[in-house]
Amino acid sequence: MPATNKSKTKREKAIVPASIEFFDLKLVEASYRENPDHVFKGRSLPVEFRVGVKREFSNQKKACVVSERMEIFPGELEKSPFQIIVEMRGHFQVSDKKEIKALETFCECNAPAIILPYIRAYIEQLGAHTPFDPIRVPLLNLAGLASNK
Repeated sequence: MPATNKSKTKREKAIVPASIEFFDLKLVEASYRENPDHVFKGRSLPVEFRVGVKREFSNQKKACVVSERMEIFPGELEKSPFQIIVEMRGHFQVSDKKEIKALETFCECNAPAIILPYIRAYIEQLGAHTPFDPIRVPLLNLAGLASNK
């Protein structure tokens, strides 16, 4: 009989379902505006972007609404070849009031990280219809958004 190691590594720990439920995701805004005066100099562009997150907590409803917005080429349209804006809103809740503090912590960084791939997909789809190479939104470390309430 082969020897077994009964101690569990960090990867082998039991997975416990989160007490936080992600129950709704809505597209709030999706827009593409092209600058007709922009002179195209090739197809490849370095992507400039801005991300913003807003959180609304309701202790009574034991819920948090997280709105996340990404702008490609933010600022004045006259200085950019085009602009894309996508905003989505996700709803998260807990069933027990004892979990509200965990919900607040979760919505600081984890909730925006859950919403971001949906935003990225919309941006890449809108960008596919431009005369430029495909837009690839880079992977983002959202830990810096935690203090951005």
